[in-house]
Amino acid sequence: MKSIPQSPLSFPGLPRREFLWTGARLLGSAALAGAAPLGWLERSAAQEPLVPGKEKMIVRSLRYMDLEMPIHLLDTWLTPVELFYVRNHLQLPRVNLAEWHLAVTGEVERPLELTFAELEKFEPATVTDTMECAGNGRSFYRPRVPGIQWARGGVGNAAFSGPRLAEVLRRAGVKATGKHVAFNGIDEPPGKVPDFIRSIPIEKALHPDTLLATGMNGAPLTIEHGFPLRAMVPGWLGAASVKWLIEVRVIEREFEGNFMKPGYRFPNRSVPPGGEISPDETSVITGLPVKSVIARPGDGSHWKEGPIRIAGAAWAGEQEVTRVDVSTDQGRTWQPATFGRDKAPYAWRLWEHVWKSFRISLERHRQGAHPCRSVARYSHRCASERSQRRCWAGCSRPRPRRHRRKHRQAAFRRGRCRRRRGWRASAATPPPSSCSNSSTAVSGPGKWTR
Repeated sequence: MKSIPQSPLSFPGLPRREFLWTGARLLGSAALAGAAPLGWLERSAAQEPLVPGKEKMIVRSLRYMDLEMPIHLLDTWLTPVELFYVRNHLQLPRVNLAEWHLAVTGEVERPLELTFAELEKFEPATVTDTMECAGNGRSFYRPRVPGIQWARGGVGNAAFSGPRLAEVLRRAGVKATGKHVAFNGIDEPPGKVPDFIRSIPIEKALHPDTLLATGMNGAPLTIEHGFPLRAMVPGWLGAASVKWLIEVRVIEREFEGNFMKPGYRFPNRSVPPGGEISPDETSVITGLPVKSVIARPGDGSHWKEGPIRIAGAAWAGEQEVTRVDVSTDQGRTWQPATFGRDKAPYAWRLWEHVWKSFRISLERHRQGAHPCRSVARYSHRCASERSQRRCWAGCSRPRPRRHRRKHRQAAFRRGRCRRRRGWRASAATPPPSSCSNSSTAVSGPGKWTR
């Protein structure tokens, strides 16, 4: 049975996962019918959803289940499970709960093997967390980059519940040599595909808000979201919260498997678009950057004359979102949005703004007539050059240093930098490193700025 490399424990055999049966049926039907146009495949996928209860989701991949929430359905603080995005790196597993158990191995005094019933005896905790795929928004990158072409819906906010990881590690007794904690799931890679294993620093693992989640929004986890057990690392990218856990291994250094190095990292220096960089010159992506998204009005929608309600969400990982501003005139003026009542650490804030417009057709976004933008800010100030480049860009790909210098000079000339009161960013002018971090999201066909 698979385990994290050099694990001293073995596991009883469990059934291997099968390819998504619906995807195989669709592809098999396409082969029997001859060369089928892509539109036919998309219509068939829409008629036969991959997962019951996920009928409203956008299918981003049939090979491994990757489902995106249509952003216009973002209208509740807690994302319903049926609308929560799904990101799988390997095939969906089958789990026999009677045979399943969790191994705690590595740099510990007392290695453990815990059944699900034994895990349920730990005191449960509940943490609300906005979980986001690191590639969310990838379809808007120019030049285009490989990977799942997420639009804006690779994100969701849910209340996860389960025992604290720290309590389990304390029972095992972490040695002084234990500096990182690696997670391994039951999902097995086909052929030569590398296994999906991720690690986090011991400090994050021992944080009281880091969970071994067994529930989601008050109900047991579904298989798509990690049943029976998943890691839940709040405020960090979704890849850190490994699903279908079977082993938690305390290790001496950061794990260096494919999905830790070179995967899910960002450069420590500026790299031109399409350029290459050694993995040794990169750092692992951890906390989510500040980001804002407009959910309504939808792209291409039409509205009657009168006030228009603009609404969306903003999040900043481990930081707190303090303000959201909205612009309807190409960033020339900004108006503060109003936050919803719901609020929690690591969770997004819902916001809205009423635009008192006489006439509007959002179809005219294509001509740039009525662009709608939002910008979120949080109070945290960057502590290092690396985090400055990552945070103000609003994504894991920093802009070249020469571009930052040009934008900073333009910003000061226009008098838009307010060192004490924060920064109102527009699509063309990211904040200088001495100001609060910001991110913008443009609602319109094919438009997305960070």
